[in-house]
Order: sequence, then C-alpha cells, then structure tokens
Amino acid sequence: MIIFNASMPRAGSSLLQHIMGQNPDFYVTPTSPLFHIIEHTVEGFHKAPVHIHPSIYDDIENSLYSFCKKGIEGYTSNISSKNYFIDKNRGWLQYYPFLQRLYPNPKIICLVRDLRSVLASLEKQFRKRPPKHWEIGRTYRTVSERYEFYLTTPLFDIYMRDLENIITTENYKDILFIKFEDMCLNPQKTFNKIYSYLNLPLYNHNFNNIKQLYDEVDSSLLLVEHNNINQELKLPPVDYNQILGKNISNKIYEKYIGFYKFFNYTR
Repeated sequence: MIIFNASMPRAGSSLLQHIMGQNPDFYVTPTSPLFHIIEHTVEGFHKAPVHIHPSIYDDIENSLYSFCKKGIEGYTSNISSKNYFIDKNRGWLQYYPFLQRLYPNPKIICLVRDLRSVLASLEKQFRKRPPKHWEIGRTYRTVSERYEFYLTTPLFDIYMRDLENIITTENYKDILFIKFEDMCLNPQKTFNKIYSYLNLPLYNHNFNNIKQLYDEVDSSLLLVEHNNINQELKLPPVDYNQILGKNISNKIYEKYIGFYKFFNYTR
C-alpha cells in the first residue's frame, strides 16, 4: 500500500514519518521527489507537440493514468519491499483528484497546525542564524515585513491555496486531517485514528524515544537547514504572540478565518 503524507509545512510531517517508521512494516521517506516526477510527467503530456485526435483522447489519457500508477509502484517497490510505503510531499494535496483516478480510495494523511505557530516557527528559524539569513534580514528588516514575506513564499502561499481548494471542492472528506496539536497532546488517540483510517492493526509506538531514521534537509525560507526531530513527542511552546506580536497574530487569525473555523481553532 502506498500512503501519501501531504502535511502543511512546519506542522510535524517529519515527526509523523519517524514515528510511523517505528513500525517494521512501514517504509517512510523524507521529502520525496516522486510527486515532482509525476507532476512533470503530466505536464509533459499536456505540452507534448503531438496532435491527439478527439476520438482517441480518452484512451490516451487513460494510458497516462496507467503509466503514472505503474511508475509510482515501480518507484516505490524499487526502494523498499515493505508492505506500506509513506511518501512525503506536500504537493500531493494539490494532486488528490489525480490520485483518485489512480487508486479507488487513495490514502492521504495531512497534518495541519495553527497558522500563527507555523509563521512564528518560520520567524524563529530566521532568528536562529542571522548571518546565514542575512539577505532576508537586509531586505525585510521588521517582523511585520518578514511576516508579509512568509505569506508570499511558495512554501506557505501555494499550500494554503491548495488547502482552500480541497475544502471548497469538498475533496477533504476522504483525507485524514490531523491537528499537530492533537498529535502532541493525545498521541495514542491520534495514532489509533491513523491506523483506523488505513484499515490496519494498531502498532505500539514509542512516543518518548523517537529515533531519527534519516537526515532531511529542510528548505523552509528558501534556505537549507538540517531538520533534526525531537526525540519526545510534546507540544512546543505556544509563543506566537511573543514572537510575532499580538497585532500580527490577530491579523493572521482574521486573514485565515475560514481555516480557523474549519479546523476548529480558537482565537
């Protein structure tokens, strides 16, 4: 079985992978190129300078889906012979309708997080190593300017637009959305929900000794950072008011009020 981890940036997707990887039946990936391989295949199909007669277009399009499905299966089976393969890339959220054409019931897990904490996490990442992030600090000199910059980065902006589309088109109904905060505060209940969604027997995960299974490079802020996970599953400090300021935190809540209402986050 192939499972897709299409979680929000800075919302614990790597942590989820490492916990699921404790189960010996699962192979888990860092951010994977598989999505981009499929994306470029579809793009190449539509941009190919070949005239496809309308009478055979449906057959050719169905062949494209078959090509992509077998490509995914060949890619994953060449990497691992384990029963379950969790491929991580936030781009899968955009491609959910496409995946529905490949699989009758594609399994997509999506972690979300309070957007104020997501943006505060980006700001903390910026502050952690000022010399490395000098160019951003030179261009965006205030927290307010950097906040506006974060909103426009593909990392954040594209994901939020894809998420809005999934909710508007009601494609969310078959996706397992999990709040990062719930995973940290109620891990057993959360992982019971995951295994139920996957129709698999429960596994006894260790939430207090999470081992790093692979080294991942995090490209948040368009910079290269090594992503080291916490060995213990616990909720980080909720400090967005201190990091961003109450005014910006309130702006985030108002700007994305639909998100906050849909996922039942409070002000």
